[in-house]
This record gives sequence, structure tokens and C-alpha cells, in this order.
Amino acid sequence: MPKITPIDVETSSSPDWILSEMWVPLFQGSGDAKPYALIDGAVWASLIGDLQEVLEASGKPFCSLFQGVTAEEFGEESPFLVELDLEEKGAPTEIHRLLFDPGRSLALGFFFRSKVGIYELQKAFRKLTRVKDIDESWYYVRYWEPEYFIFLAFFLEGTRLLGVFEEVESFILPIEGDVVEVKGPFSPPEPAEYDREYELDRLFDAGAAMVAIRHARSLEQDHDAGCDSDTVYDVFRTAFSGYELDYSDLTACVDIVYVLFASYGAEASAKLTKEVMEYCFDETGEMKISFEHVHGQCMFALKHGLLPHRLPFEGGIK
Repeated sequence: MPKITPIDVETSSSPDWILSEMWVPLFQGSGDAKPYALIDGAVWASLIGDLQEVLEASGKPFCSLFQGVTAEEFGEESPFLVELDLEEKGAPTEIHRLLFDPGRSLALGFFFRSKVGIYELQKAFRKLTRVKDIDESWYYVRYWEPEYFIFLAFFLEGTRLLGVFEEVESFILPIEGDVVEVKGPFSPPEPAEYDREYELDRLFDAGAAMVAIRHARSLEQDHDAGCDSDTVYDVFRTAFSGYELDYSDLTACVDIVYVLFASYGAEASAKLTKEVMEYCFDETGEMKISFEHVHGQCMFALKHGLLPHRLPFEGGIK
């Protein structure tokens, strides 16, 4: 299974344009593997500007993961692969300096090492840029977001979807000031063991986990109620798994769990009784209109510093 560990370099042994936590695993590794970046073109465009101009000036091999109509639609906001080998004297290009700027708080993408060439990587990685759902509709998978990739590596362990990265030795992911390494193997399962519906469910679960934790983190930043985002997610996952939720519904459920933690602490999960869940969802798992009553009860309580059970909502939190 993929191994996820934080990188902690005790001594500073890097040039001034890059953190030691990035320098050591990417440029000081042994063997024939080369360092690469997968750049989030949308983040780059919003923070810096013209990505293609910098890529062309660097003289390094690069390519987009989008092609055809999709490439035309997204342009420079597409994800780009670029090889990051340094010249013999170790001098960085402009793309190196911008990607590894130690003062930048928001990551422009993530990094990895691989022995294969950039176009072989492009061919493999493109298999996960868009995925066809069970209902035959297509949607994009923004796995080049470092935090999202962590969730994918965890939820998609042993799947063919994660197997597109089998030629990667390790990923180096900058996330909110920390650097995390994800090591393989990322090998896909045997063809006979492939279960498309299961893998798509796990893919959605990874996205749901990221959305839930990010939303819980955002609520805590806004309200400072002392609620740990991972704990909020754990209760959300236990209470609301099995129900039909899109991402909008999901964040509303996280709202409720967050308010319950802010109001009742460790007793929060006990407030989501069978009666409350039956009030919110029908027997098929579909959300009922009465869910809005419970959500409104909780958000009103949060805004006004009240306990939800003290508000006169019939069928709500008691």
C-alpha cells in the first residue's frame, strides 16, 4: 500500500531557492529517477500569470495533460508536466525558482520522481484526468491538488485508477507549510479483480472526504469553536454514510456536525439519533425537505451562540 509520511530534514543542506524538505528527496535521491512537477495551471495563472512563457524559457521538456477541445477550453489553466533535471552546475531555471519559492504559502502543484520519460507519464496520467461515471457522464479529477492527492492515495489503494501512477517512485506534496512524501507501490490489481463501480465509489469517497475536512476547517477558521476538522469528519462519515449526498448536501451535513461539536463537545454524535436521521432522510436514503429545518436550527444556533436543542424546532435536535 502507499506509504504517507511527513518529511523532516534535520540539517539545512539546500540552495537558497528551495527548502531542504524538497531538495533532499527530489534532487539528492539515488538511482536513475528524474524529478518532475505536475503544475496546477489554474493556481499558477491566478498567482503568477503566463505559465507557458516560463516553461518555454526554461528549456525543460513539458506537456499538458489536456488535449484537443479540452486544452483549447482551459488553455494555460490546464495541468502541465515538466521535467526538473538541473544542469551540471546545478543552476536553477526560472521555473525552478518559481515552483520552489520558499516564501510561497500556496502550492503550485506537486512533485515526484520517475524513471520513465515525460510523454510516457503524460499518457498514463491522462487516464485519470477525466473519468466516466456509471451513468456514462464524464467528470474531471483534479488530482494535481496536493491535498486531494493524499485522499486519493488513501482511498484508491489497490485500484486500477491509482495504478496510472505505477511508474512513479514517490510523490513530494507541499501542503499548508508541510511537505509530505507518498511512496508506492501504486501497482494496479489484476484485470480479473477490477470492479469499476467499487473504484468509482472510492473515488467519490476521496472527494467527499476532502470537501468535508476542508469545509470543517473553514468553519473553524470562521467561528473558532475549538472543533478539530478530522474529528468532525469522522462523525460525519459515521452518521451520514449510506445517504444520497451531492457536495452541496455534504457541506450542509458537515455544518450540522460542526455545530453539534461546538455546542455539545464529545456528546455531539449522540444528538444524531435515529429519530433525527429519519426526520432528515427517507427510507431510500434521499434527503427530505425537513433536513433544511435541522440545518436551519443548527446554523441559527451557531450564529446566535445558542444550544440547538433549546430552539423550538419540531423534529429537530433534542
